Amino acid sequence: MAMTITIDPRPTVIGNLLLVTGTFQDDGTRSGAIELASFFSSLIHVDANGFNDASTVGFQPPAGGVGINIACAGGNIGGTWIALGIRG
Repeated sequence: MAMTITIDPRPTVIGNLLLVTGTFQDDGTRSGAIELASFFSSLIHVDANGFNDASTVGFQPPAGGVGINIACAGGNIGGTWIALGIRG
Protein backbone atom coordinates (compact mmCIF):
# COMPACT_ATOMS: atom_id res chain seq x y z
CA MET A 1 0.00 0.00 0.00
CA ALA A 2 1.16 3.52 -0.67
CA MET A 3 -0.17 7.01 -0.17
CA THR A 4 -2.46 8.01 -3.04
CA ILE A 5 -1.16 11.13 -4.81
CA THR A 6 -2.90 12.96 -7.65
CA ILE A 7 -1.64 15.84 -9.78
CA ASP A 8 -4.25 18.14 -11.27
CA PRO A 9 -4.05 17.88 -15.08
CA ARG A 10 -4.01 21.64 -15.81
CA PRO A 11 -1.12 23.56 -14.21
CA THR A 12 -1.15 27.36 -14.24
CA VAL A 13 1.64 29.14 -16.16
CA ILE A 14 2.65 32.75 -15.43
CA GLY A 15 5.69 33.69 -17.53
CA ASN A 16 8.47 31.32 -16.44
CA LEU A 17 6.58 30.35 -13.25
CA LEU A 18 4.46 27.25 -12.96
CA LEU A 19 1.83 26.49 -10.30
CA VAL A 20 0.91 22.81 -9.85
CA THR A 21 -1.70 21.52 -7.40
CA GLY A 22 -3.03 18.15 -6.35
CA THR A 23 -4.37 15.97 -3.58
CA PHE A 24 -3.12 13.18 -1.34
CA GLN A 25 -4.80 10.49 0.76
CA ASP A 26 -2.96 8.52 3.43
CA ASP A 27 -3.70 4.81 3.53
CA GLY A 28 -1.91 4.16 6.81
CA THR A 29 1.68 4.40 5.55
CA ARG A 30 1.72 8.04 6.71
CA SER A 31 4.19 9.19 4.07
CA GLY A 32 4.47 9.68 0.35
CA ALA A 33 6.57 11.45 -2.26
CA ILE A 34 5.43 13.71 -5.08
CA GLU A 35 8.12 13.83 -7.77
CA LEU A 36 7.88 17.09 -9.72
CA ALA A 37 11.09 17.11 -11.78
CA SER A 38 9.08 16.74 -15.00
CA PHE A 39 7.41 20.10 -14.22
CA PHE A 40 10.09 22.22 -12.52
CA SER A 41 13.78 22.98 -12.73
CA SER A 42 13.56 24.39 -9.18
CA LEU A 43 10.90 24.99 -6.56
CA ILE A 44 10.17 28.36 -4.96
CA HIS A 45 7.37 27.37 -2.57
CA VAL A 46 5.52 24.22 -1.54
CA ASP A 47 2.67 23.73 0.89
CA ALA A 48 0.38 20.94 2.06
CA ASN A 49 -2.87 21.13 3.98
CA GLY A 50 -4.47 18.18 5.71
CA PHE A 51 -8.13 17.50 6.28
CA ASN A 52 -10.45 14.64 7.37
CA ASP A 53 -8.57 14.33 10.65
CA ALA A 54 -7.29 16.51 13.49
CA SER A 55 -3.71 15.45 12.65
CA THR A 56 -1.06 17.59 11.06
CA VAL A 57 0.71 17.30 7.71
CA GLY A 58 4.39 18.05 7.23
CA PHE A 59 6.36 18.31 4.04
CA GLN A 60 9.93 18.76 2.84
CA PRO A 61 11.81 18.66 -0.45
CA PRO A 62 13.36 15.25 -1.25
CA ALA A 63 17.13 15.01 -1.01
CA GLY A 64 18.66 15.73 -4.40
CA GLY A 65 15.34 15.95 -6.21
CA VAL A 66 12.55 18.32 -7.15
CA GLY A 67 9.37 17.41 -5.34
CA ILE A 68 7.61 17.12 -1.99
CA ASN A 69 7.75 14.46 0.72
CA ILE A 70 4.53 14.42 2.74
CA ALA A 71 4.36 12.91 6.22
CA CYS A 72 1.04 12.62 8.07
CA ALA A 73 1.00 12.61 11.88
CA GLY A 74 -2.19 10.55 11.96
CA GLY A 75 -3.88 7.83 10.02
CA ASN A 76 -6.43 8.24 7.24
CA ILE A 77 -5.69 11.89 6.58
CA GLY A 78 -6.13 13.47 3.18
CA GLY A 79 -5.42 16.91 1.86
CA THR A 80 -4.25 19.20 -0.86
CA TRP A 81 -0.78 20.31 -1.91
CA ILE A 82 0.57 23.16 -4.03
CA ALA A 83 3.95 23.77 -5.65
CA LEU A 84 5.26 26.97 -7.27
CA GLY A 85 8.51 27.00 -9.18
CA ILE A 86 10.53 27.72 -12.31
CA ARG A 87 9.38 25.72 -15.32
CA GLY A 88 11.69 22.86 -16.25
